[in-house]
Amino acid sequence: MRIIKTITIITVIQIFSMVYGATYYVATTGNDSNDGLSESSAWETIKYATKHISAGDTVYVKAGTYSGENLKIPSGTSNSSTLFEGYKNIPGDVANIDWWDYETNRDLDSTKMPLLDGGNRATAGTAIQTSSYTILRNFQVTNYTDGVNTWSGSYYTIENIIVTNIGDINDSYSGTAIGIYYSSNGHNTIRNCVVLNSAAEALMVYKNDNNLLENVKVYCDDAQNTYANTDYYFEIESNDNTIRNCYIERVGNLEHVGHGFCIKGDGYSYSGNLFENCVARNLEGGGFVVRHHGVTNNVFKNCTAYGAVGFLVRDGANHNKFYNCKAVDCNSAVRFMYTGEDDSNPDYAGNNNDFYNCIFQNSKYVIDFNSYNGYYNKSADNNRFINTVIDGGTNLFQCSRTNNNNEIINSIITNVTNLKSGSYNLDAVYTNCDFWDNGFSTPTGSDLLEADPLFVDTSNGDYNLSATSPCIDAGTSDTTGLSLPEYDAAGNVRIVDGNDDNVAVIDMGIYEYNSSPVSIVESSIAMRDKFILHNNYPNPFNPSTTIRFFVPYNETVTITVYNILGQKVAELLNDKLAAGDHKVVFNAFNLPSGIYLYKVSAGNFKLFKRMLLVK
Repeated sequence: MRIIKTITIITVIQIFSMVYGATYYVATTGNDSNDGLSESSAWETIKYATKHISAGDTVYVKAGTYSGENLKIPSGTSNSSTLFEGYKNIPGDVANIDWWDYETNRDLDSTKMPLLDGGNRATAGTAIQTSSYTILRNFQVTNYTDGVNTWSGSYYTIENIIVTNIGDINDSYSGTAIGIYYSSNGHNTIRNCVVLNSAAEALMVYKNDNNLLENVKVYCDDAQNTYANTDYYFEIESNDNTIRNCYIERVGNLEHVGHGFCIKGDGYSYSGNLFENCVARNLEGGGFVVRHHGVTNNVFKNCTAYGAVGFLVRDGANHNKFYNCKAVDCNSAVRFMYTGEDDSNPDYAGNNNDFYNCIFQNSKYVIDFNSYNGYYNKSADNNRFINTVIDGGTNLFQCSRTNNNNEIINSIITNVTNLKSGSYNLDAVYTNCDFWDNGFSTPTGSDLLEADPLFVDTSNGDYNLSATSPCIDAGTSDTTGLSLPEYDAAGNVRIVDGNDDNVAVIDMGIYEYNSSPVSIVESSIAMRDKFILHNNYPNPFNPSTTIRFFVPYNETVTITVYNILGQKVAELLNDKLAAGDHKVVFNAFNLPSGIYLYKVSAGNFKLFKRMLLVK
């Protein structure tokens, strides 16, 4: 038995070596004539490393300033990614980029992790070009024409990257901080990155599908250089991407109006994109944008826009869904606009888009049929606002273009000064709505109320209904064709069978009232007050599996994956989550077959579970 065990251990070590490749080091104190195999014999330039390693090798780059580097990182393999990772003193010692903060500590610091400085953003070219099956982690990039990009790449990861001052300030439109291009099966990940003052685009995904972008922050405040202003903060021209927990901010009155989280058709059809838990501030070009008639069947969930234009439906975009979204203090909460830029001159300025469980607070125009300087009078038709709350504002509608059969259903409208402004007629349908304390007479509609909705606490933004609210069970009893979401904004079942008065009728507003709110556990309704961790599925898996869990209260949740030796191989989650059901996906494309453990921690709850990767 001892002989067999010894052979097994040797075999595992041999396989580990073959899969993971060699390890090299780069430091500003090194020399390119060294062998690079240790920190004491490190190479001096990162470019030299890119030309002298093999697929699946690891390169650790020590903190310091690396000037004029233009890198092309070689591809890895499906079994072993090529890794370039920056570090401060010891490889692995940079866990995140939390030391960088826009408000208090926005300067780059080459003592914390490697800094690539191109010197001249007009002529420096691209800082880093990655490839398929690569991991780029812990780098700072500044003063390049372009930051980090990949052409025709898939299954790569870019994380903990800070990119500043990108693009030619003498050119009217150039420069992309992070770009993902050309792949029908991308499966790339951009995580924990920051972009500051990138001309043209900050984040661009172009004809590269199935990517994850999460915890990315983009800022622009360079009022001194007109052409350095970011035009597109997130430009998505592809399918089936997930953009989650991202933040963008346009600071001040900049030359470029700024397009926020934008799906842009440009002659193509793009669908299946999900924007979730994202925030946009002061984007005159729209905080969240669907643009062109080919942009259809995309979803926005739990997204919030502050100031300027909140949600922009432009140039024929249609059949997109907005769930649990919010617009606060905007000039236009939701704007429909046609500019003449759509390739095939569609008939609409946006049609058949639905807004569910949304809150619109204190907008000059809540629903804005915008004229775009009086040109291109295409109509905005058949858009629906279902179970919304509209609280405060100057005009419920701005009618500067033709509009037909737009609907407000099961909604509560309060504290709005005017029904409409603008010279065009308003063609809107109101069904099962409550109009309260507005500056205009309640319009004609079906089953309308004029009663105080009795919100719990509007001063603190709590739009739950009190027990005696007239809006309880006052929604439409005929939900045919509404495609209502299964849950309200709090995750409670939207049509409740058994409110206090035992009437199974949907409520008005964003929350479904129930004295004992319930949530869904798989297929059954149950009360839950404890953390619940489900087994990952599928298990065994190749290469990805989903971990589902329920959080009973707002709580910071951490999910970490370890190999059988107890070594940490991935951190899937470390964030404060709202109460409710959640899931994370573990993609192990760069790991070998074997048993892995995942640890879930939330408050006093801690639990390990096993899963098996089989390739």
